[in-house]
Amino acid sequence: MSRQASERESGHTSNTTEASIVVTTDRARLDLDVIHGFLTRSYWAEGIPRETVARSMHPELQGLRRWTLATRDAHGLYRQFGFGEPAHPDRQMEILDRTPYHA
Repeated sequence: MSRQASERESGHTSNTTEASIVVTTDRARLDLDVIHGFLTRSYWAEGIPRETVARSMHPELQGLRRWTLATRDAHGLYRQFGFGEPAHPDRQMEILDRTPYHA
């Protein structure tokens, strides 16, 4: 089993120099209301429904072959957790809805 897979199963925690920020995959430590409150006020998930955030925390999402992430300004943070440049960016396409959480 790879180190990343092992950390996802056992719950990896990474503390930053800021005492108020903790990044963890330990589901027992995740507070849905706090996470939703933060995301709904962020520029990247403004207005996201609580149910959408709850679904994203389900264990059924574990073990996927590929995770794709888009970020405007947190590349260094996500690299610490195994994310990198796409192997074949020329094969990727998207449909972009700039306001997915607004009617």
